[in-house]
Amino acid sequence: VHLLLAAGADPALANESGETPLSVGASDEIKDAIRSFDPVETGRLVEEFATRAAARKAEARAAATAEESKLEDALGAAERADGVAQRELKAARAELARLIEEHDLLQTEGKGERTAEITLQAIHDAEARVEEITSRAAETAEAKAAAARALEEERARMLGEDLPADGDGDDDGDDTLRVEIGKLNDLLLRDTQGLLKAAAPRWPLLIDPSGQSTVFLTYADTNFVQVCNPSATEPNKLRRGLLGAIRYGKPLVLDCMDVDMRDEIEAAFGRVEPGLFARLLDRSLLEGEAFLSLVTRP
Repeated sequence: VHLLLAAGADPALANESGETPLSVGASDEIKDAIRSFDPVETGRLVEEFATRAAARKAEARAAATAEESKLEDALGAAERADGVAQRELKAARAELARLIEEHDLLQTEGKGERTAEITLQAIHDAEARVEEITSRAAETAEAKAAAARALEEERARMLGEDLPADGDGDDDGDDTLRVEIGKLNDLLLRDTQGLLKAAAPRWPLLIDPSGQSTVFLTYADTNFVQVCNPSATEPNKLRRGLLGAIRYGKPLVLDCMDVDMRDEIEAAFGRVEPGLFARLLDRSLLEGEAFLSLVTRP
């Protein structure tokens, strides 16, 4: 009883039956302790405990805010590092594509073996640089994802929410389909199951870390655009590729390889015609004869 009173228990409170601690006290000693306790002290203790609880809550909130700020800074640094790696990877892949085209042109023109040796060595050096930057870009992307996850978990903790563990509660969903490379022709090009038609107006996004689909689509009956290659996205070349895809029903494949090329793709289509990429994404370019604006462009 003494511990309860010292902890702020109010002896004046009654239960649902109207009974107070004094009326149900089991012994005179308990009743005497209750009678002798100053009710003002109860209020003081309750206020003191509330003040302590508020202080602890404020401290916890400040600590959580500081931790959130720390994680935000970490995510910002990870995003900047990943951005640098992506820019370097774009430049390296563009240089590699340029060297390969230059080598092929020299071979076509029948230049000497010495020239071919020089260009081949340059290609090998560029490939090594691409491999090195690709590895670093993968590390920065992983670090960015980890930083984002840590910040998300901290914010959920502050709100008292639970996040699903990695791989839990995160199904691929109805929009994702895993296929073998040998079935790509039927599913992606011929659409034998009608999946692409059913998904309209959205376009398919193919993710293949192995790179096998790139080889397949390069040699399939498609208009293949390697976006990392600047010459492949020259306005007139891109315009003809898009027109051919529309007029002859051939897939237009935009290969980003392992680089985030969204901004570059939009800019490349914009050089053909302002707003062209958005019109392609929402399929308004395919309505009626809207695409004919591309035909009249010199």
